[in-house]
Amino acid sequence: MIRMLYLQTNNVLVEIKTITYLDKKENITKQGYLVGDKLFSHLPKKVLNNSFLLTNWNRALKYNVNEEMISDGIEIKNSTSSWNQIEFDLYLDYENERLKTLSKDVFANKIISQTTFQTTFLHKIIESYNKFKTDNDFMIDYELFSQVICQTVKQTPLNIDGDLVNKNFDLNYKKVKWNKIIKLGNETKLERTKNNQLVYLVNKDKINSPIKDIFKYINFATDECFCCGYVKIQNDEKLYLNLEFESDILISDLKEQVFKELKPLFNDSKEKYLHYYNITSNLDFLIEDLNQFKNEGYFETKNLLEQQFEEIKQNYYQQFYSENLLKQMLFYKVNTLSELVDYRENLTRYGVVSLDDKKEIDLRQKALNS
Repeated sequence: MIRMLYLQTNNVLVEIKTITYLDKKENITKQGYLVGDKLFSHLPKKVLNNSFLLTNWNRALKYNVNEEMISDGIEIKNSTSSWNQIEFDLYLDYENERLKTLSKDVFANKIISQTTFQTTFLHKIIESYNKFKTDNDFMIDYELFSQVICQTVKQTPLNIDGDLVNKNFDLNYKKVKWNKIIKLGNETKLERTKNNQLVYLVNKDKINSPIKDIFKYINFATDECFCCGYVKIQNDEKLYLNLEFESDILISDLKEQVFKELKPLFNDSKEKYLHYYNITSNLDFLIEDLNQFKNEGYFETKNLLEQQFEEIKQNYYQQFYSENLLKQMLFYKVNTLSELVDYRENLTRYGVVSLDDKKEIDLRQKALNS
């Protein structure tokens, strides 16, 4: 079974040269069609009927007739050119480390299988595909494709809050949103940007991972990875890829290494569990944070949480009032009508009020009113 990665669908203009020519072998004047590096005695009517004169197609990829490949044995008397658009899919055959072109159309398959197309024109397609390449010039090991199921992407995420980014990520890049970020760098420390965004810097030399050079962003909450680099294909060409994949094993291992490197920075901090959550996206650390105040009342707990939020310049109410276990831990502290009103308002503001939530709130309100 050949394993292949879909890259894109291509539309190419193919030159069809209608010619009158002398067949030198038979010494007979004939009519035919030159397409690529082949001489056809006839073409499908739908191809000829759908052909057109070239007008405003300056940016289209054009596959021209290669007369040098077919001039032996014929003498062209006159010719006219028209163009037909073909569609085919481009794949990376990562088992055999080469590009594959495939089409559902019979005529298109005859064209893309030609020697000139595969040896010469395919280079133009690769150049066109590579115009989306990034500055990351790392080679992707083909072994990666046996470890993950991936797909190509062209657009990077718009929100990378809490993601791990690589060393070359520009912290001032304005096209993505984030309040906290983990970044591989030259040393391990905590920084703040001028906008009070948290930056957890990790010494890249302390990390050992097969994807540490090629990844662009990694979402530690979903284990999704965006990576970019190139693979070597036929004729020793570089094909640049932007990939998205999930991998519990690769990303979990990387996450553990990052956490191990950063954890000592915050072991003595009152906000350590919030930092741990920022680094790992593991909700268990928010539970640990709330457990510190298990003997405190509802408003006392909120005040202590707000002190932490102010110190770290981050607001975590979205998590505390939307995650089931965390909001239940707060609900158990509600013992007065004013606390219940505050809980309900925050639940509505930050979370999703389920039917079960409404029932519990109604029951608690009846109990407090009795």
